[in-house]
Amino acid sequence: MAASDIVDLLRLGAAHRTDTERVPLLRARGRVLADAVVTVRSGLRAELRSGHRLTATDLGALAEAGHAEVPVARRPTVAVFTGGDGLRPPGVPLAPGERFDACRALLMALLQEAGLEPVAWPILPAAPDRAEGALADAAQAFDLVIACVEADERGDPRWAPLLATDSAHDAIPMALTPASPGSPSAPPLRAWAAARGARAPRSLCLLLPEDAATVANAWSSTGARLIDAMQGVVERGEEVRAASRPPSPGVFAAEGRDALELDVAEAGARFAAGATLIDVREPHEHALGVPDGAIALPLSQLESGAAALPAALASGKAVALLLCASGQRSLRAAALLRTRGVAAAFSVRGGAAAWQAERGSSPGALGADALDRYDRQLRLAGVGAEGQRRLLDARVVVVGAGGLGSPAAFYLAAAGVGTLALVDDDRVERSNLQRQILHTDRAVGVPKVASARERLLALNPSLRVDAVEARVGPDNVEGLLRGADVVIDGSDTFAARYLLDAACRELGIPLVYGAVERFTGQVAVFDAGRRRGAAPCYRCLFPEPPDAEAAPNCAEAGVLGVLPGLVGLLQATEALKLILGLGEPLVGRVLTVDALSMRFRTLELPVDARCPGCGADARFDGYAAIDTFCASR
Repeated sequence: MAASDIVDLLRLGAAHRTDTERVPLLRARGRVLADAVVTVRSGLRAELRSGHRLTATDLGALAEAGHAEVPVARRPTVAVFTGGDGLRPPGVPLAPGERFDACRALLMALLQEAGLEPVAWPILPAAPDRAEGALADAAQAFDLVIACVEADERGDPRWAPLLATDSAHDAIPMALTPASPGSPSAPPLRAWAAARGARAPRSLCLLLPEDAATVANAWSSTGARLIDAMQGVVERGEEVRAASRPPSPGVFAAEGRDALELDVAEAGARFAAGATLIDVREPHEHALGVPDGAIALPLSQLESGAAALPAALASGKAVALLLCASGQRSLRAAALLRTRGVAAAFSVRGGAAAWQAERGSSPGALGADALDRYDRQLRLAGVGAEGQRRLLDARVVVVGAGGLGSPAAFYLAAAGVGTLALVDDDRVERSNLQRQILHTDRAVGVPKVASARERLLALNPSLRVDAVEARVGPDNVEGLLRGADVVIDGSDTFAARYLLDAACRELGIPLVYGAVERFTGQVAVFDAGRRRGAAPCYRCLFPEPPDAEAAPNCAEAGVLGVLPGLVGLLQATEALKLILGLGEPLVGRVLTVDALSMRFRTLELPVDARCPGCGADARFDGYAAIDTFCASR
């Protein structure tokens, strides 16, 4: 990108400077001052100017001057669009025609390292008018819209002509890559800026080619500086005072950034030739996975001198390749190692996100999307990276996409269960919407499994959701459940429940049972297939189906709309516990809930030695016999 284009880019960023907010000192470290403030250092008054990024020392001086809070620039809000098909969890192959969305993974990591909280929007539509509409909508709500779009035959972003000439909204398109010679589709950044005038735009729109290496290079040279400009950070020569950029030790200033960085392709070649790969992220980040062959050596320990250099680097002649989340901390580490005699220390441009995108995930490693999406879950001692990988590798069959299946499937998808199979032959009716939260009014008349699949993938596009439009019967029940780790029973007929119980016993799959009626519900886990004689089955609770009058369905008796939500959440909780091996599942117990009194009771359910399903003398005569038995009641 030409120097004049960079100037134009930063001028546009400065024109779109974010507004001011006041934050407590405890949350002000790394933020950019929006107005000048007076501090006290060693009894002397001093002034911190607007555009200064606050350090720990600054915060101490501000506290000494009596400041409880300071005015800072609001961090820009960012929306990210990419043209891929979402991120697939480890072990789950891409479907035909799908591709790994490396650009989204990289951009999310880069923006988060810059202190932002980006929002990954749905996949950019293929149709030009819909793509333009999606970007225009985002431009109304976000300060910065970044779109990685498919390049045309000349290598230019495909939507550049459309956005460059459109005047229906205030987004200003810019390309962070040079225009191809003679290409009319990517005019110089200066021309686009002049065409829009000097007024501040409502939103900035950056178009990037759909290429992870180009994205990493563009961010290193201009992206972080644009974020800084939008917060009022003042440029000084070619350097920007920004938290997302490392401090400049002597070697950095002397040699320049380019001399310290390698792109992923060159770094990969040097690694293959014997270079030492060092991951300088912190221990809590290492716990989520370290690239194959890398040495975990936190930057904090390098800077403090608490950690010795690896033996391979002791001679000073070896090549050191340094990785962090997005290539910022590793740049500082490279400069530091050079001052300690490692002459060939290089930061990998784009960091671990770019490394993963170029070289693929390490076996079992969590991708950038997974690390971000499941962050709160990963912090749990009983889950962590290993537990999350179990969830991503798991397959759960949810029978019934109605009142119980809706909340159960929603939370299993949110938790990252890699494959969900939804089984239901019904279509959405308006009377379902009072309790079946997977469906919307627009979906009335649509098969429930199709409506549910659309909503679940909108929530978590990295999953595989199999929509099976079928009714559970004696001819298909075993085929529907085979390969599942857990089955959730959200059915509403006794025939289906008895068939599911029998199939789970035969296949050795735990069954999470749930039922609701009027204002009451119940949940239990039946695991007789894996623990014969130690865990009860459904027929230990109901040896025979009750009369229809004694157990009316929801259509006949009615149900409080929130009750299936409560019971379905409990079913999802039990399924997660079973997959993760956590806690004490409801095996041998039935949990009941009375919504009117809001009382929960746990009833012991011992194994029935004479149970017709799992007892010592029980005989399995096939699924057709069970179906006939239920029909005769």
